[in-house]
Amino acid sequence: MRKLRQKHEEYAVESILAELRENLWLKELDEGKREKILKLVERLLTLLFTKENVHRRAFNTLGRKFLLLAVPDTFLTDLYTWLRDLHVVEDTSRLDTAFSEMLKPYVKVLVMDEDLGKTEGIQILSLLAQLKEIHVKHFKDTVLALMEGRVPNVEIKAEPCPFERLLTEKIPSYLLNSDPFRRILLVHRMYHTALERTVSSKLRQPDQLYNSIKEMDNYSKTLLHLIQEEMLAVLSGFVIKDPLTGLYSRQYLEDYLNKEMSRVKRHKLVISLLFIDLDDFKWVNDTYGHMVGDVVLKSFASLLKENLRSGDIPVRYGGDEFVVILPHTSAEGAMVVAERIRRAVENHVFEAHNVSIKLTVSIGVTPLKEEDDVTSFLERADRAMYCAKREGKNRVVLLND
Repeated sequence: MRKLRQKHEEYAVESILAELRENLWLKELDEGKREKILKLVERLLTLLFTKENVHRRAFNTLGRKFLLLAVPDTFLTDLYTWLRDLHVVEDTSRLDTAFSEMLKPYVKVLVMDEDLGKTEGIQILSLLAQLKEIHVKHFKDTVLALMEGRVPNVEIKAEPCPFERLLTEKIPSYLLNSDPFRRILLVHRMYHTALERTVSSKLRQPDQLYNSIKEMDNYSKTLLHLIQEEMLAVLSGFVIKDPLTGLYSRQYLEDYLNKEMSRVKRHKLVISLLFIDLDDFKWVNDTYGHMVGDVVLKSFASLLKENLRSGDIPVRYGGDEFVVILPHTSAEGAMVVAERIRRAVENHVFEAHNVSIKLTVSIGVTPLKEEDDVTSFLERADRAMYCAKREGKNRVVLLND
């Protein structure tokens, strides 16, 4: 059985590496760098498949090596999504831990360079990493002080400690009021209450001091566990959400259509697609720079959501291309939605870094046909969009054949 499992794992590694060699980003690299990256992926897969315990540090080291080779974080998040969907790794918790650790070096870079932290998801991840680092240092210093008979620094009485200050000042209010962050704040305060009780009681007996430190240790472990869980939740969010716009990702689009199209055909329902392209968006990036371009894309995403119904699913397909899934919507109904979006964009002024920009969109519309698979459905919507481009842009075109 062991030999059979080993052969299966070796085949899985070879198959995954063969698939990765077709990755468009990797194919553009010179052969030497491409092989170094694939070697790191092979090492990662070996660590994921092994039945032995693997220290988190091993994955963190791999992350630093990926970073030194200038591998973008999106390559790692895409790889995480792909491996998770393939179900080749039995222990999904190890997969989550591996990628959480590998992204930590990227987070540290973001913390040092604020200009790199463009997306809210990445910013939250970096703030959580800072919270973890602050608490670990505080706990170690506190225990050392208590063991040496010194009075540790208890800042919470006078003003919020660095941990709580960072948490309450930097985390967006809508997240701070969510259950995960409320639990983090509550456990942190319970930890500090235990610390204050220990300091004020002036414990001298070894057993009493030990029990107090053990109580703080329990709170500390719970706090670190909650932070780690939230980091994994943010990481998982990269799978279904586009980090810049907050719309659904291309991966989510394909997963959803694979499942939904079967249901629609089985029950004789209708569903349509919109394929949207921002006209001449390259001019925005070339003229004003990518920072302005990113603000415009986020603003467009917000405008798009405002003009959709509650059940519609907006997706960032890539670059300045967007797809909208319209469940229970015929071709005629989809044309109405598309025209509403087109007019909204035409009448909108995008404001970004003291620049006012007017844009238009070309939209392709198509309903699902019985013989469609995901590829043909998307390709027809894409063709309809290009027809709108050829006919002069700023228009909606329906393609039904």
